[in-house]
Amino acid sequence: MAGIIKSTWRTNKVNLKSGIVYEFIIQDTQPNLAQIRNFSVQAVYVSTRPNVSTTDYDINIAGGGTRNLMSPTPFRSLYLYVLTDTEVIINTAEADEIYSADLDQTQTSVIINSTTTSSVIVTNEVEVKNDVGNPLKVNVIAELPAGTQNIGDVDVLTLPSNVIAGMTSLPVGTNNIGDVDVLTLPSNVMAGMTSLPVGTNNIGDVDVLTLPSLPAGTNNIGDVDVLTLPSLPAGTNNIGDVDILTVASGQVVQPATSVTFKNLTLTSANTEYSYVVPNNTKKITVSIDDFDNSSFIQIYFSASATDYTVIKGGMIWSNDNVLLTSKTIYFKSTVAGKIAHIETWQ
Repeated sequence: MAGIIKSTWRTNKVNLKSGIVYEFIIQDTQPNLAQIRNFSVQAVYVSTRPNVSTTDYDINIAGGGTRNLMSPTPFRSLYLYVLTDTEVIINTAEADEIYSADLDQTQTSVIINSTTTSSVIVTNEVEVKNDVGNPLKVNVIAELPAGTQNIGDVDVLTLPSNVIAGMTSLPVGTNNIGDVDVLTLPSNVMAGMTSLPVGTNNIGDVDVLTLPSLPAGTNNIGDVDVLTLPSLPAGTNNIGDVDILTVASGQVVQPATSVTFKNLTLTSANTEYSYVVPNNTKKITVSIDDFDNSSFIQIYFSASATDYTVIKGGMIWSNDNVLLTSKTIYFKSTVAGKIAHIETWQ
């Protein structure tokens, strides 16, 4: 029986920033299996689609939990989203056959379009099947406690006392429970009467037979059309459908039209280097030009910060759906001479 291909197993440590969609890009393998370990107390939302959010995701990893994401076809990127800064470990691998029991996790595996699973959870129902897809029989081992217990259809045998003051049963007569018909009306329905007066009286559905005369003119009842409007002031005024004619410079609704490349040499090890992002940057990507996994680059968003993102050789760090102006990013390498390739879109 085939399974996980050990030579394709990759482990990456990723630091996620609050409110920013992080794209985790896989370069040297074609994994169809990902295991994500969440080391924070907050949930992590993961999807194979870039529009991941707290309401749109493939898996939701609870704080301190581990979950698996599996697919019959390879995925090139995973998208992660958090509400607070979070650190996760992402393990990826290629697998010929996938079973949810192959990997440890704290919650149920999510298998995308898979044909192999030991159990399937659908809303509030649980269907248990064996490996060939046949339903399994569930037996109740413990006995129910003694007594007149009911499961399912329950009949009311007795009524509690004081259903009607001092009585343990309903009084004799034409009593109703549930659907109650009005057989008689109480006195004083209309002053001094026990029934409705003679005439065309209505209870419930009342039709309006006559209306007082409307005053002369072009009066409307119901559908009213506006025949005239006061004059609009001069200018380019709009009523109803309003188009946006102009957009302020640098707004995210405008697509990026240019790209800037920067090769930043980190000459000394463990030394902080800075780079000022061009104004109106909408996407930024950082990569290293080698595949040395023994060293790594730290990326900071403020000088000498204790929170940072880490990338190793062959990895790409990317952020889009941003609008950066006068923003400085800081870099530090564990090995001297590393080159950070920075690509920004404006």
